Amino acid sequence: MTSPTDFQFESGARADLDALPADAPHEPRRRGPVEDETTALDDDGPSDLEMIATDVKQKLGEPVPIKVKGRPGYTAWCRTNVESGEISKWRKIARVKREQIDDVKFAGLILAYTCVAIHKNGKRLLGEDEEPLTFRHPDLLDVLKVRSAADAAKAFFGRDGDLDSAAKTVLAESGWGDDADVVDPT
Repeated sequence: MTSPTDFQFESGARADLDALPADAPHEPRRRGPVEDETTALDDDGPSDLEMIATDVKQKLGEPVPIKVKGRPGYTAWCRTNVESGEISKWRKIARVKREQIDDVKFAGLILAYTCVAIHKNGKRLLGEDEEPLTFRHPDLLDVLKVRSAADAAKAFFGRDGDLDSAAKTVLAESGWGDDADVVDPT
């Protein structure tokens, strides 16, 4: 049985972290596989901070395809880097009364402002201007005979429940409502 203060090295050796004195010197990070206690440190690789700097530069929130139920072959590709300021703005626009939000309008706004493309059978659809069709594209607004992008999203998805589910998917893929993953240190 292990306690939270037990630590297992890659070599299989175990250490009780409580047994280490508080002023014990920090051992540098080993690079590469640890074969035995005599393995030398590999100083050729990037430092821990260089690795973090490289990883943080990578973009998060790649667009995800959301199947449009009831419309075979259609997918709405939505970005997944939704910021809190955007959500606040959409809630304010969807407010019906001081403390009440129109959930369908809110869902329509989420999809209207995160949609980056609409596809049919894997092919990206384009407007007359050769730009990707989105719920904000004027050509799609004309075809659907609606005045707002939120109304276009609602018309395209057809049912309030499907619209709401799609919006919740976008928010979930953006990290909203997720619990942080707890990692077992053993």
